Amino acid sequence: MHFFYNTNKILFILIFIISYWFNSIVNANIYIVDNFKFSEKISNIKKNRSNIIDKIKIQAFEELKKRLLVQDDLKLIKSNDEGLNLIDNFIIKDEIQINQDYQFVVSVKFNPDKVKNFFKSQNIRFVDYKGDPLLIFYFEKDKSGKMNIWNNDNFYEIFFSFQDFLIEYVSPGGDLKDQSSVIFDNNIKMKDIKVNKLLNNYGLKNYLVIFFDKNYPNNIRAKLSIKNTVYYKSFLFDGNFDSIIPKLKFFVENIWKEQNIFNIENTTLITYTFYPKDIISLNTFKKIISKNKNISQQNIQFISKKKMTGSFIFSGSEDDLIENLESQKVKINKKNKNWDIYLNE
Repeated sequence: MHFFYNTNKILFILIFIISYWFNSIVNANIYIVDNFKFSEKISNIKKNRSNIIDKIKIQAFEELKKRLLVQDDLKLIKSNDEGLNLIDNFIIKDEIQINQDYQFVVSVKFNPDKVKNFFKSQNIRFVDYKGDPLLIFYFEKDKSGKMNIWNNDNFYEIFFSFQDFLIEYVSPGGDLKDQSSVIFDNNIKMKDIKVNKLLNNYGLKNYLVIFFDKNYPNNIRAKLSIKNTVYYKSFLFDGNFDSIIPKLKFFVENIWKEQNIFNIENTTLITYTFYPKDIISLNTFKKIISKNKNISQQNIQFISKKKMTGSFIFSGSEDDLIENLESQKVKINKKNKNWDIYLNE
């Protein structure tokens, strides 16, 4: 009997650890700058290859900064040289000679904890998790004024060929239900475009609508709705989707980061003891904590079938955090900054 009890206890802990590890791996992928291309004159490489490698690493850190920071905060880091100290792994995947230039294709894995600690030491806000899925909907008008709403596979193919880290995009399938959910007049204006029915088809709340009127070939317009806040922006268009799509995605990600940024100026460390009923309640609690956008640096110190102790840092109002957790059937007994937590099921 004692043997089976210990076996169940071990399985209980292993299941939780594997689940926690998987989520950590997914999050860590945001810190990998993969297939990064860097070109340099062959003559410069011959002079000092090691300096060129450092230069590549610094440029990769610049790429990571753009991924994690809002645009206005990029200028707060005066030098990218610190990026050299934040790298776990550097791999040269390919080297290609193009005339008198030499192109490196590399993968740079940054250490998440070191990067976050560096940002915090500089009082820089950051975000490193994926947001809720967002519906991307593209349509265009030809020069005769005819709307093309559903036959735009070329745009979506190029759009999804660019890797995403913080936003998960979903495109409509265009079936009969979708088509009946979106009916546009030829003279419709961006502010009047509504896609609520289309969103409901996919259980989504946020969307990005992109409109290209070929009567104005140098202009693409976008309407973005995130958390019921609507943004409009126009982009100069050279006729090449490969050049405009990164700008569209940067526009979306920057606004999303502004809304969800981790503000280090208002953070609190909470230590807790959670009392699970079973492995299901333990995983449920873990998911609730993981999905909270204002919680970071989760640290599990001890885990057993009867309790789990740990800590986390949250950004914002403690009252708002408690209200959010209690709305998800989490019961909290506060003892200053030490919490006893239960799950009401």
